[in-house]
Amino acid sequence: MARNLISDGTRIGIIDRNGKSVISAAEFQTRLDVDGWIRLSSSDYGQLSDWQEKLVHFNLGRTTNQAALRYAIVPIIERGWRNADGSEEPAYVSLTSYAVGICIDVEQRVALTEVTEDHFRHSLAGISGRRELEAALLMRYRPMFPDFSDGEILAQGCAITTLRLVEKVEV
Repeated sequence: MARNLISDGTRIGIIDRNGKSVISAAEFQTRLDVDGWIRLSSSDYGQLSDWQEKLVHFNLGRTTNQAALRYAIVPIIERGWRNADGSEEPAYVSLTSYAVGICIDVEQRVALTEVTEDHFRHSLAGISGRRELEAALLMRYRPMFPDFSDGEILAQGCAITTLRLVEKVEV
């Protein structure tokens, strides 16, 4: 597994009231007054409740998320993909509905067997144990890494980002 597992964080596809476009990370950060983004599938985003105060989000392997930074949690409208040459077509996210969270902790390259009940307690409703976590990681990352076996994907472990949710925005 020599390829980079981290998505291109320099640009993001957006869908807002003006249509569909790709913007730089700096423009995204300025527009939403955040330090970065966390993308969720539309169905996962729909599981966030207005009363939820904490969210644990899982990525494959490692993440660029950092404690104390503000993140826009945005729903993916169109999935991105990697081309054969390793270049990336970005996912498109909605800017008409999103949440904002402050990152309070990041754990990198955690073996799936080491993920605790406390992590699952604050994760999305569909991820309540190791089997669900494995299934979610495979569903998210298999399209990005079609040349990897399920075992190779899961062997990367996961990054665990814990956020305190501070705002839900509807534009």
